[in-house]
Amino acid sequence: VPDASAARAQVADGDLDAALVVGSDGAYTAISKNAMNPTVEGILRGVSSQRALSTALEAKGVDAATLPEPRFETDRTQVTKPDEAQRVTVALIGSVLLIMAIMMGGLMVAVGVVEEKSSRIVELLLSTVRPLHLLWGKILGIGAISLGQIVLIGATAMVAGKVTGLLTLTGTAATVFAAVIAWFLLGFLFFAALYAATGAMVSRQEELNSSSAPLTVLVMAVLYSGTFGIQALDSPFIETLSWIPPFSAVLMPIRIATGDTDPAQVAGTFGLMIVACLIAVWVASRIYRHSILRTGSRIRWREVAGMVTARK
Repeated sequence: VPDASAARAQVADGDLDAALVVGSDGAYTAISKNAMNPTVEGILRGVSSQRALSTALEAKGVDAATLPEPRFETDRTQVTKPDEAQRVTVALIGSVLLIMAIMMGGLMVAVGVVEEKSSRIVELLLSTVRPLHLLWGKILGIGAISLGQIVLIGATAMVAGKVTGLLTLTGTAATVFAAVIAWFLLGFLFFAALYAATGAMVSRQEELNSSSAPLTVLVMAVLYSGTFGIQALDSPFIETLSWIPPFSAVLMPIRIATGDTDPAQVAGTFGLMIVACLIAVWVASRIYRHSILRTGSRIRWREVAGMVTARK
């Protein structure tokens, strides 16, 4: 710009982000319309310091151009993993789909149980099949539909990413998707069994929300552990939480994608999740068997504890 007045005018009009003016006394003034961007201010301070140094050296008879350039290199404490962003994206999207399938599929299981109970259809069904057979049929049927949806949506997304160039679709990404599916099966079984138990505890659809509220809170906690924990997967809290079912169903696929785990931890958390599923199925079957034919007011949690601890 020709002079300080023109610089100030262009900054005021928004044509320039900032202007650096040198006064008659050698002082530097940085002009901005509002609060100056810290990055821009840092650059201007560096430029003014460099110019002041060059002027001082020239006054002493030293040519600044003859001075050696400083060596500047970058180094990282952690080696960048290939396609890490893609693998994390696949794992995170898969985990979100997992939670969506759990919430929709689990509620479908609970709603189906309540409908059969309120319409007395369950009394006819139990005359030909056992309670646990009916329970397993509902969980496996709805689980198969949910799994099919996850596979279809996930495969479509990966193909679309490959076609558009957003994904390179390496073997690692496919492995991560397979891990998501494996954890989905365990996560869905865990929650679907408990949702079926909450459905058996009530006789009307209006009471289902209150009976399944603790499960909904747990599902949301699992979801948030993945979406927020991805920012600090190496923190002690997230590492500990990834061992605890059902949080491991979301956290472990993400940690597998980033490489922040080892085969021993994967096997250990997978085994703990299987144990948790077995316990959830056992508890749900006890509640379902003792509650499915009971009508009237909602069964209280104190009665539920008695059903679980009953000998028969």
